[in-house]
Amino acid sequence: MKMYMLSNLALARGLNELLEILKADPQAIHTLSSNEKVSIVLFVAGLGMAVTFAVLIFLWFAISVLSSVLRNFGEEKKKPQPVKKVEPVVAVEETEEEEDEELVAVIAAAVAASLNTSIHNIVVKNIVRVNDHSPSWAKTGRIEQMNTRF
Repeated sequence: MKMYMLSNLALARGLNELLEILKADPQAIHTLSSNEKVSIVLFVAGLGMAVTFAVLIFLWFAISVLSSVLRNFGEEKKKPQPVKKVEPVVAVEETEEEEDEELVAVIAAAVAASLNTSIHNIVVKNIVRVNDHSPSWAKTGRIEQMNTRF
């Protein structure tokens, strides 16, 4: 009967009292009953999980706020450019010699501009057209890349 009363007293002790006992003397854990040890273990585990979930919720909130701020910041810089209307080009028949001379002049001017020299210092001897076997999406990507540089 006395043993039963001692176990009821042990269960009647609150968690705060158990923690105060352990804070005063850490070796007192050996004197506690198994029910008291289980209650302390469950409290510590619950406290650890609560802190972990609180930090995770805080991180989730901080990331969502920062992503919305950055998304809004990025949208302010992007302004849609007006679409320019392209007029159809009428094909004008020219002789091959005129086209070749124009092509040579354009290529010579481009080479002179890239070398920072006069066009009179450059002699074009031969021009060979190289076939482009890249797919249409690659060509479109290059064109868009060049257009965004200006």
